[in-house]
Amino acid sequence: MQMQSLTNTRVDKKLLIIVGFCIVFFFIYLWFSYRMPSRFASPDETANYFFGGLFAQHNSLRYHEPLNTLAGALVIPRSMTLVNGYTVPVSFLGLPMLYGAIAKFTGIASMTLFTPFMAAVSVVFFYLLLKQIFSKTIAFYSSLMLFILPPFWYYASRGMFHNSLFVSLIIVGLYFLLHGSHSKRSKGGSTLLYFLSGIFFGLALAVRTSEAPWVVIMLLLMGILHKARIRLFHVLIFLGASLLVFAPIFFYNHQLYGSWDSFGYAPLPSVSDISVSVTNVVSHSDFERLWQLILPFGLNFHRMSVAAYQYLFLFSPIFSLLLIIGILLLVRRVSLPFIVKFFPHVDSHPPAPPLPRPQVIYALVFFVISLWLIIYYGSYIFTEFSDQSVIVLGSSYLRYWLPIYIFGIPFFIFGLQKLASFFKNGVLGRMVVVSVVAIFLLGAAMTVLFDASYGLVPLKENMKQNNNREKIVESRTESASVIISGTADKLFFPQRKVIVNLPSDITTRDRFLDALLRQTTVYFYFDPFVGNSALDDITSRGFSASPVVSLSKNGEILYRIGR
Repeated sequence: MQMQSLTNTRVDKKLLIIVGFCIVFFFIYLWFSYRMPSRFASPDETANYFFGGLFAQHNSLRYHEPLNTLAGALVIPRSMTLVNGYTVPVSFLGLPMLYGAIAKFTGIASMTLFTPFMAAVSVVFFYLLLKQIFSKTIAFYSSLMLFILPPFWYYASRGMFHNSLFVSLIIVGLYFLLHGSHSKRSKGGSTLLYFLSGIFFGLALAVRTSEAPWVVIMLLLMGILHKARIRLFHVLIFLGASLLVFAPIFFYNHQLYGSWDSFGYAPLPSVSDISVSVTNVVSHSDFERLWQLILPFGLNFHRMSVAAYQYLFLFSPIFSLLLIIGILLLVRRVSLPFIVKFFPHVDSHPPAPPLPRPQVIYALVFFVISLWLIIYYGSYIFTEFSDQSVIVLGSSYLRYWLPIYIFGIPFFIFGLQKLASFFKNGVLGRMVVVSVVAIFLLGAAMTVLFDASYGLVPLKENMKQNNNREKIVESRTESASVIISGTADKLFFPQRKVIVNLPSDITTRDRFLDALLRQTTVYFYFDPFVGNSALDDITSRGFSASPVVSLSKNGEILYRIGR
């Protein structure tokens, strides 16, 4: 009996199955970027790949474009900006630094492998994490569901976005943190677990520093609710490890932006900006700065409710309905003992056993994080799509609300269990559950792979066509030439220099174009879907536009600009 028990503790068959699916889904996630050129469908991905390669080769995250001294910071693609004469990233530095550091040994082209790999591996840690909180069964089915969760699948495949990597690192960090707090191993073993947790949390915040408020709130909540298990030494180990991997961000922030506290999109307010004066009188402007630090997008309850309804309910109604049912079951189970205690007539049946403390903590942390993310990002109106009423697979809400989708999966599984319990015939209940999951899987695959505008299949085909356009342009233009590309900059950069927006002031625009023409060759990419107003504006001022090559049957043409 002892030998059999020992064997059972060593072999977790469910874990082996998850590891097997991990390998399979790594290749599924990898399919999108497999045998694809270094071309991407968004400026953020393009910038991350470019600066990751730059870091791998030169330990640098900036470059100097001499033409910008003539053109007033015009020669620059999207997701980049000009600081002190150098072109630098607009977004966070953690991903290009981390992937660039690894690419020093594996090659720049391998960078597109890292996010699919980390996403697949994180599902294994998701299982190990949930197994410490829920039952093995809940952890197992939750992990299987994570593999096919549409937002996770989609952004695990688009490997140069930050969001999937960020959440994957958080999952791994949470596993080590919780395992450390429950560990009965030696002091050294627990210390190692806290150290590893700090490493992964530090990497996650380096990848997306803007998520620091809710990550800190989550850690504080967990610390308060687990205070009996926490030792100061382990807290210091965790913080020291986090700071160790985050320290290079401070260094490069200072180098690139001139301030250690400039993270990604905008500098954070300094301590002096939000401090209280010695007289304890805080000005209205101090409150405004603090408000901007906490909620930079403000509070827009209407937009918040619309976005949450669209992307947390309508995007996947099956998932959302069962998740809501699971949450209601959990709330009922937590509240019913208290209700019955004070109102015995409410329920004549014996109340369900009290919910285990780890599950209560998980639910509380989930609710707080979800509320924060809905308020934080839901208040912002993204202008990436012209029709805000349409639910779009490529919406930023899906990226930013990944933690809600992922950590809500156990409640979805609770909902499935409740659905099965409605049927007295166990076989029929299981058949219904299998049918629901099959419908969800089919819907997920159809959405992620074949969505007309942003599905991975049409997107990959579009990227191949873009690569063909780029090859034509590269063969018909000079290596030092500049292309006025508009938002098609990702087609040509970095093989060619690009101008996204010309100055609105006519005199300034003419002066800059004249300066550029004296130094290099300038081309104009005409997109029929955008129209020819920009080209007409240029030619109306005495510049010529000679067609060089047609890039597609849709009417895309490359013009050469001259005087």
